Amino acid sequence: MGDLELTKPETILEQRVRRSPPLTRNVCASAIDHLRRAWLIRETDPEMAVFRCITAEEEAVAAIFLSLRRHGYADAKRLQWHSHRQKAVVLPFLQSTAETFRLGGGALPASVVYEEVDGAFQFRVRFLTTADDGTPLALHPQPPLHATADVEGQVPDILPKMLELVGGAGLDRLKQVLADRTNKRNTLLYASEKGLPRYVGSVDTEIARHRANVFALLTFFVLIDEHPTVQGLVQQALAAFMSVLDALHPPKQAPVSSPAT
Repeated sequence: MGDLELTKPETILEQRVRRSPPLTRNVCASAIDHLRRAWLIRETDPEMAVFRCITAEEEAVAAIFLSLRRHGYADAKRLQWHSHRQKAVVLPFLQSTAETFRLGGGALPASVVYEEVDGAFQFRVRFLTTADDGTPLALHPQPPLHATADVEGQVPDILPKMLELVGGAGLDRLKQVLADRTNKRNTLLYASEKGLPRYVGSVDTEIARHRANVFALLTFFVLIDEHPTVQGLVQQALAAFMSVLDALHPPKQAPVSSPAT
């Protein structure tokens, strides 16, 4: 069946994550290894192939959580890199964030590019705009995510877009969708009243979808991890993410002690 062939950007990403400290380096390597193993067994064991793809995504998210904690981002200590429940929120959150800015008006088209600078490859964020005379301009923040963002002058609230993406049926529906996402791995492993676990659909298409997610997440990881500065856009996104987590799972309030008499 052949090994999974990585593209040039994916190969460079695999090399770049090796610069990270041991734990995050191994977690990133595990994400890519799961994709490779999924590809090898996709025809003989499609259920386990998809299971490995889900695990690959979770490993990539875990690497981001660990990097945010290591670099001292505010509130990052609340991120639990072993928590399936927290990690299941990340991709829907990122999708909703992209949709929020795409529809917000006035946003600059942005992309992540890898370019050779002074003989070395760098991953950079590129914002496209134009000068007053119409000349195209490309802006490259340094560090790459050291900026702030708003929608029509307001700090973006991502939760409404997440609710919209699940049909606008309210917070309970979003909780159920995320719970189903978290539980998907179990449906691939265990029997139920419906019968034995079976994956129905194109496994190659499913692997391709997870592969794109994994390398997008690893790109974010590199953009965060290779820069010790607390980057503004990352901190802003983390604050929005924690706000979503608190809405989904309100933190327990400490009991109020009675005044001494």
